[in-house]
Amino acid sequence: MVQSAAFGNMSRNEFMKEQLLKHVALFASLPPNEVKYLAEILHYREFSAGTVFIQESEIADHFFILLEGQIEVIKALGTANERVLDVDEAGSFIGEMGLINPGSRRTASVRARTPARLLEMTRADFDALLHRQPELAFEIVRVLSLRLEQHQNRTIRDLQEKNLQLTQAYEQLKAAQAHLIEKEKMERELEVARGIQQSMVPRKLPHLPGFDFGARMMPARAVGGDFFDFIPLSENTLGIVIGDVSDKGVPAALFMALTSNLLRAEARRASSVSNALGHVHQHLLEINDSGMFVR
Repeated sequence: MVQSAAFGNMSRNEFMKEQLLKHVALFASLPPNEVKYLAEILHYREFSAGTVFIQESEIADHFFILLEGQIEVIKALGTANERVLDVDEAGSFIGEMGLINPGSRRTASVRARTPARLLEMTRADFDALLHRQPELAFEIVRVLSLRLEQHQNRTIRDLQEKNLQLTQAYEQLKAAQAHLIEKEKMERELEVARGIQQSMVPRKLPHLPGFDFGARMMPARAVGGDFFDFIPLSENTLGIVIGDVSDKGVPAALFMALTSNLLRAEARRASSVSNALGHVHQHLLEINDSGMFVR
């Protein structure tokens, strides 16, 4: 009874192998008796997820037929350049080029992506199969040519995608470079504006008996709207101006320069400080559409 059960179980396994082998493109043209024979001689191999069962550069002397699960073909495994070339499903085969080209080495590694069940064919099995079925060579050429075309198309698509990525990266780099050049240009212009603004405030403080003057101006940005000035009004009278424009940056600096020049011009001809300030106020109202003001 035990022997019958074992024989029955073995027959079921061989039957399952037959059914699976019939769906493998490489063996689709084989007669039923040949498929049955392969089911008897080929051995199961099972790999858990993450197992590497083909190593790049090793001598290729056998190939596998994937029955269940998924496997991934990897180039430069374990290096910084590691890249998954392909993911194969049940019914595919891997490593066949090593049998066609004796002594060749694997061009990529293969790893089980999920638990995988495979059939293994050695070089001896393959050579014997070709001896029994020489017409299989034509089918092999056809299938391998199709696979090569598919790989070439995939390679072309990968190259096109990489070219697109490179083009996008190049355009981004050009935009970043233009932005950097513009930023550097603006910074140089602001530095010039800062020098001009600094030249507009008194470089020397006045000497007046009984008074000791000190001044320092530090704009919040490269240029700003703060200013001060000393304007001689008469032999014994000195006008001191301290102002702050209601904004920062270049607009405030321009408004500050305008206000400072107006103050000096009106101070020399006005009869009083209040008249000078009134005239400056009127001028600013007439030419100012931005809503800026000076305190």
